[in-house]
Amino acid sequence: MSEKLTERQNADRVFGRAEGDPQWVPIAGQYNEMVFSSGLHERPSGPYGQDWSGCWWRFDEKCLGYAPDLTKPPVLEDITRWREVVPFPDLEAIDWEECARRDLAEFDRENKYLCMFMETGPWERVQALMGMTEAFVSFYEEPEALKELLNAITDYKVTAIRKIGEHYHPDEYFAQDDLGTAKGPMFSNEIYREFLQPCHKRIADAIHETGALYMHHSCGCMDALMEDLYAIGVDTFNPLQGMNDWEGIVSKFGDRACFSVGVGSIDRADNTPDFVRSEIHRIIDTFGPSKHLSVMCFPTNADALPLVDVAITELQNYGHEFYAN
Repeated sequence: MSEKLTERQNADRVFGRAEGDPQWVPIAGQYNEMVFSSGLHERPSGPYGQDWSGCWWRFDEKCLGYAPDLTKPPVLEDITRWREVVPFPDLEAIDWEECARRDLAEFDRENKYLCMFMETGPWERVQALMGMTEAFVSFYEEPEALKELLNAITDYKVTAIRKIGEHYHPDEYFAQDDLGTAKGPMFSNEIYREFLQPCHKRIADAIHETGALYMHHSCGCMDALMEDLYAIGVDTFNPLQGMNDWEGIVSKFGDRACFSVGVGSIDRADNTPDFVRSEIHRIIDTFGPSKHLSVMCFPTNADALPLVDVAITELQNYGHEFYAN
């Protein structure tokens, strides 16, 4: 009988940092711990307020997350004036050593992955600053100004990643930049390659320079962009919601990439426990043979919270059983 692995050792096998097959499907929050650097100010510290760029955010207790306050005027109304309007913080002035000491005071590095939560990627930040409609219009009306702003945001991100890498030494970065809608990507591959792929490539390179893994988070149907994302160095795709072609993704990327799949059924209070269990089996049956699967249970509906326990219990049971056979 093989020796029982720790959560960290098992994750190393899933994410290709160690040889051998995993003994179970790792669950986010058990194999890792999400850490928000207190040196950054991507969201307000309380339920309502502004972030570093002046954008207003409100915590939605129903959806269990922050959303822009659309009752406030946009920070940036004319993208050609972004240099005058967007107040980038001085990351060199932050006491990163003290931030890391405070943020990691109780972190169990021996047994868990340290996952740095990097919110609001370049495209999401432009939307937060301008509003979604004006952000999309800028692709066509002010493409050069948009590229300049995206690059400036990326400069900020790359510097933050390097500072975090130096002082926190994370195992992975959970980097958000939503690119999908319910039916497909927000834009064509050509638009992505011209405007955003260079930014994501710089972010990927900075993450890999720190010795960490790059997990790219994008809600929605974004499988059409996955080849472009893989090409710039994405190690793990998240959350691969059910509107994506799971079988096609595994067929194309199963021997190349890792998958952090979200359990979507825990977001509807009218779903039954049996339905949640069936989705767990479908996720593991589809992605599990690749040996590169982890699963995330992150609820976005307070009314459905009881289903999270159902999902985690089934993940623990079937996730161990799958690789034991």
